[in-house]
Amino acid sequence: YKIANPTFIHNNRSILRLSRSRPAPALFEGFIAFIANLPLLEILDVSFNTFGGTIPGVIGDLDRLEWLVFSNSDFQGLLPTIFSNLRSLRFLASGSNFLRGTFPWASFIHANQLIQISMSGNILNGELPLDLNRFSNLEVLDFKRNQLQGSIPNSIGGLGKLKYLQLSLNRFTGKLPASLGLLT
Repeated sequence: YKIANPTFIHNNRSILRLSRSRPAPALFEGFIAFIANLPLLEILDVSFNTFGGTIPGVIGDLDRLEWLVFSNSDFQGLLPTIFSNLRSLRFLASGSNFLRGTFPWASFIHANQLIQISMSGNILNGELPLDLNRFSNLEVLDFKRNQLQGSIPNSIGGLGKLKYLQLSLNRFTGKLPASLGLLT
């Protein structure tokens, strides 16, 4: 089987792009072993594939990872709590999969550089954290078409760099916090 359009640059940045390669499911295990041997990987894009299964825990060992894109790859199950090692993570996109359960907010305790979280079109439930403003560099927060509930926390107004907020088609209750007016 040939992987279509892979990109791997090892000089200035380590990038692995397997977007739209549609590998056979049997190759997924080989893929896991392959990325485990790329400790300098900074960008991983496996969007628009048919991997299925759960997001591999070995991703948590890629501590230089800045961009992680799993959108539209048929991943399912719970989101792993592997993100605590990803201190350089700036961009996370895993929309349009079949991920369920609560988003592991606590796993992002060290992700101070995080600028985008895009998780639209999954089956995630739970609530937004009360201390959402600790993600002070966040520019994009997209949880459209999930099953989040509770109220939108007042701390959302503390996201001073936020440029795009999409929380529609969830199960939120209560009034919108007045702090949303602080966002420009």
